[in-house]
Amino acid sequence: MSTPPIENEVQHRLIRSRISALDEYLRAISDLQCLARTHRETNRIEDEDLRDLAPLEDAAADIAYTREHLLDAADAWMDLVEYGRRRDANAPRVISIQG
Repeated sequence: MSTPPIENEVQHRLIRSRISALDEYLRAISDLQCLARTHRETNRIEDEDLRDLAPLEDAAADIAYTREHLLDAADAWMDLVEYGRRRDANAPRVISIQG
């Protein structure tokens, strides 16, 4: 999936809002999985019930993948705003440590 570049501040705010929503979905999936494991440990549900929740792992992976691409697009926009140039979303991030 290729995320189109952000062209203006409105798009940047919308992308940030979408990232926040995706974060909430990831937390909800994690909470549901934790609850299911707890219920299984206390014998409130059966193994079959846990298997019914297995597709949530794929959903979480898909959401995380989309989130990462949106973060890359948002970072590229911030580079453009702060430095006057767009960072290639595929370029490795370089961290310099100054002593």
